Amino acid sequence: DDGDDGDDGDDGDDGDNRYDSLRKVPQYPRYMQELYERCLELYICPRAKTKKTRLEAKSLLPDLPKPSELRPFPTQLTLVYEGHKGRVRSISVHPTGHWLAS
Repeated sequence: DDGDDGDDGDDGDDGDNRYDSLRKVPQYPRYMQELYERCLELYICPRAKTKKTRLEAKSLLPDLPKPSELRPFPTQLTLVYEGHKGRVRSISVHPTGHWLAS
């Protein structure tokens, strides 16, 4: 007795091929059923309900700094141009810097 009980997982097939080509190998018996089930899973999966998150507009906006944190900016009136009764929205400065147009 050489200690071999004959149950080493080798069923005597040492390189003999029972089939001439891959085309002659029989199909896995449950192949078509498993293929159908997998396709069905892929077909139905996108239709699964997902919980939508409710977002509030305030949570999307960043926190704005306080005006006191935005300094330095002018806090006192240093120069007054007279002649307009309403607000001046924009001005153009002459290239020499001597003239303003509103």
